[in-house]
Amino acid sequence: MEDRKNPVKVAFLSDIHTGTFVNKRQLRKIIDQTNRMQCDYVLIAGDTFDVDAFDYCNLSEIAEELQRLKAVKGVYAILGNHDPVSTDARMREFFQKSKIRLLVDAIIETEDFIIIGRDDINSNPKRKALTEIVQKICSDKPKILMDHNPVGIADGIQNDIDLVVCGHTHKGQFFPANLFTKWSYGKQGFYGYSKTNKTHSIVSSGAGYFQMPIRIGTNSEIVQIDIT
Repeated sequence: MEDRKNPVKVAFLSDIHTGTFVNKRQLRKIIDQTNRMQCDYVLIAGDTFDVDAFDYCNLSEIAEELQRLKAVKGVYAILGNHDPVSTDARMREFFQKSKIRLLVDAIIETEDFIIIGRDDINSNPKRKALTEIVQKICSDKPKILMDHNPVGIADGIQNDIDLVVCGHTHKGQFFPANLFTKWSYGKQGFYGYSKTNKTHSIVSSGAGYFQMPIRIGTNSEIVQIDIT
């Protein structure tokens, strides 16, 4: 990526899993902590909701909380495998009310970047190919790809994406699930930062948790990325 006088600050969240175990009070803590980072952008890489939580949560209250996310240059999100599918009109309406730009196999050009958001591969195995999506890009600005599942990192590398951000794995969340998760996704897709050719990638352990409200040997996190 090109050198800048001042880094562009990005807050990267994934896997909040609002619903069963992450309630409104915990969601507020996540948002408050994100806002304290005073970032230019907020990127949410899927699984805002937990399993069927979209059907029983108070969506108005959750949207009101998410509206509090502060980012000078915008808040952008994609869907994960636990969110409603991208064809569900309720999901799109929810993000509109939350004042969050939802990207589904789509691109948006901002002041600093081209942000690409992919549909979740588990929810939509027939999603658009990344090569088809990037053909529409006419700018030489750095490209950031949001893809919930780390299997999308390989596509990012093949298409010369500058930065790929993913979630989904939770870093295994607890022992011994972490061992199986690492075996399934490999070192690059399991957790953390990697670089292959020109493509940087970051896999987050997630801001919330799934199945059980515990973490053993892992931490919930909000990732700050300083892009220079």
